[in-house]
Amino acid sequence: PYNLMAARDNLAPATLHPTLDLGLLLGDERIIENMAREVDFFMLNQFTGDGIGYEGSASYTPWGVSGVMDRLQGRTGAFDETAPWVDAKRKAMNCWAMPSVVDMCFKREMYSFPDGRRIAWEDCSLGGGRTTQWMTGVLNAGGRLPSWAEPFVKTERDENGQWYVSYTEPLTLPNWLLHENRKGILRCGQGADQTVLHLDIGKIVGHCHAAPLSIGMYAKGHELATDLGYLGASHYLTTTWIKQFASHNTVVLRQKDGNHGGTRYLRGDVRRMFKSSPTVQVMDAA
Repeated sequence: PYNLMAARDNLAPATLHPTLDLGLLLGDERIIENMAREVDFFMLNQFTGDGIGYEGSASYTPWGVSGVMDRLQGRTGAFDETAPWVDAKRKAMNCWAMPSVVDMCFKREMYSFPDGRRIAWEDCSLGGGRTTQWMTGVLNAGGRLPSWAEPFVKTERDENGQWYVSYTEPLTLPNWLLHENRKGILRCGQGADQTVLHLDIGKIVGHCHAAPLSIGMYAKGHELATDLGYLGASHYLTTTWIKQFASHNTVVLRQKDGNHGGTRYLRGDVRRMFKSSPTVQVMDAA
């Protein structure tokens, strides 16, 4: 319980909750504070600078970390007041206002279609949608949203000091390059009428996404080329369909017939060419 373990684990809450229970049971402040340290390291390591998890999912990875943060919120003790998870003025834990949490609280909401559903990259659950949970948590903890997010949201505070966050209408999201996860989103049009083209050429993360490239498109209120995302480890479409290039709307041309499994190690980089102008938008998976 004194070591940093969860930062490399996409199911960190399964470790953090029982370990926090142990610290509370024993009254061990070292264990309790280490859970806050684990959350910070989780955000900095399991999450990437793109604000989504190592497995490329905007919905799958952070499913329970907020619950750990809520349990730690406001706890007092002989904690390190210079640490990012401690509010020095209140002399209490405040994980929601940590820079690592503030930095990613809105990024993952950018990876969505005009109808609000998330782009189902890799291990993202199909059908998940944009939320305001993390932004609301940051504001109610005394933090501030990233300045670049301000054009896309509206914030209100009631007489009891509670913050509420909603999206601007019509919501027009920008083009976006995910540097670390090697994904890109191109958009044209305004609001609900946007056309979206997204490309994923990220590293292998498991769960049968063998194709080295995934392309998807949304227009006229519908996905015209879709990626099913993550359907569960034992689902028959996970173990059969999403292994195929067709499930990622791509095709591979090879010199010989045979098992195409080796092509799953082919990976590219969209950072070499990602250009956007009022008339032309282009990205290249090299």
